[in-house]
Amino acid sequence: AEWARALPQGARVLLFGGYTFLLTWSLTLAYQVRKHANPSPLAFYVLFAVGLNGAIIGMLCGVVGSAMAFRVDTLAPETTQLLYDLIWFLFLIPWPPFMLWQFVTGFAILSDQNSGVMFPRWMGYFSLWAGALEMFSALSVFFYSGPFSYNGLVTFWVPGVSFFVWVLVFAIMQIRRGARVNHSQPEDSESETESLRIPESAGI
Repeated sequence: AEWARALPQGARVLLFGGYTFLLTWSLTLAYQVRKHANPSPLAFYVLFAVGLNGAIIGMLCGVVGSAMAFRVDTLAPETTQLLYDLIWFLFLIPWPPFMLWQFVTGFAILSDQNSGVMFPRWMGYFSLWAGALEMFSALSVFFYSGPFSYNGLVTFWVPGVSFFVWVLVFAIMQIRRGARVNHSQPEDSESETESLRIPESAGI
């Protein structure tokens, strides 16, 4: 109850804002993977679905946490504890979609169809590594305390930090490489125009 009472308003706004960003970013990732790494419609729709799923799960955590903090003074301690546990389990137990998200992204980047313009191959291996760490979250339902509990080092911090580092690294690379790709496109179109121009010696 003390934790919920001390939760500042700014933290709640930041939580919803963060998952709004996650929703928007997941759409751009699905689009750019299809455009620059692998044109497979299946990979695109899977990335679209799991990205939407991740944002919805995060927003549900924010809704439950905000409701708990809003009524913490009138809730029974057992109800507060139940809502507190629900927030953690909402965040940790749906780990398979997040692992699928990272695995599909990684295999798409490592495919032979990836041009390497937007996503270098090391990002594919990094994505597979981050996805494998999501499996540690499955241990959270078996332990009440220690590093394997739902707020422990192994089940929460390892997959949680690796996921948000994965999002941050991909977002930074998309911004940097996207600017480079957009800058090079006019030059490419000019070179194509020059190659199609009919020489004056042709007499036309």
